[in-house]
Amino acid sequence: MQRTAGRFKRTINVLTPNTEEGVAAFEKELEVIHSEFKQTVVAQRPALAATVDDVATGEAWLAVNALDKRLVDALGTSDGYLRARAVDAEVRHGPLHHDASLRHSAFTPPCNVFAPPAPSTRRCGCCARASASAAGSSSC
Repeated sequence: MQRTAGRFKRTINVLTPNTEEGVAAFEKELEVIHSEFKQTVVAQRPALAATVDDVATGEAWLAVNALDKRLVDALGTSDGYLRARAVDAEVRHGPLHHDASLRHSAFTPPCNVFAPPAPSTRRCGCCARASASAAGSSSC
């Protein structure tokens, strides 16, 4: 059994019979959402104003096709994008691991998990970072 409040709370539903009125209300909602979507696309990509109906069809586009249709500016990877943006930005490197206790500062050089430990240093238990001194307290 399903309970709802409001005349159009569940306009169409697989659990109950759909009414003509409910289907019409659902289709109206879809048209409003689709219209808002197209307006958002045009606001972000004004060059598509005349052809937005050609690309706002509900289809999924492969990246190459999206580029041809001017839905994206360029093709690339997130790593490539971030590296290119880092040239013009102040980038601060933090730990390479998740440290829930926040014992490491965001301004501390990242742990190098690939470097073998130096034989004469004690390792921190939280991240295997070398401590400040062999006998002293950890820098974490």
